[in-house]
Amino acid sequence: MPTLYETVKRFFDATDWAYEELGDDMLMTTFGGERGEWHCVAQTSDDTHQFVFYSIFPDAVIDRRRDHVMEFLTRVNYGLAVGNFEIDLDDGEVRFKTSIDIEGSELTLELWRHIVYLNVTTMDTYFHGIGAVADGECTAREMVAAIEADEFSPEGIDKLDN
Repeated sequence: MPTLYETVKRFFDATDWAYEELGDDMLMTTFGGERGEWHCVAQTSDDTHQFVFYSIFPDAVIDRRRDHVMEFLTRVNYGLAVGNFEIDLDDGEVRFKTSIDIEGSELTLELWRHIVYLNVTTMDTYFHGIGAVADGECTAREMVAAIEADEFSPEGIDKLDN
């Protein structure tokens, strides 16, 4: 029986998604969405029967803006049914995480797709919002409201009232 890591590699291969192996339990890939490009990490654990997928925002948030981005991510997380955004308050890394515990079951291609595609779609939805709040272009509340109202344009945040 293949390991969870081998299964995940097989799914990436089946979808022609290039990746780099980072060890016995991690793969790294790149994803380009409508709003940007970022690295993704797939991590497996046969011991805990878990598969975790991360989309990692490409730029660390500077120290003086981390609290603003933390507020933005908290507001976004409140409305998410699956997955969550995280920020490392020490180094400013922002990532979106989806995961599944498959103990007593098996990771199918459909489950893998749901975990991975939901992840990259969510990161793409909030990608420019993270950057705009990190750059001080708007408040967390304004950006979440704009994204939820579908008024946010990747070309700019001209519809926001500053």
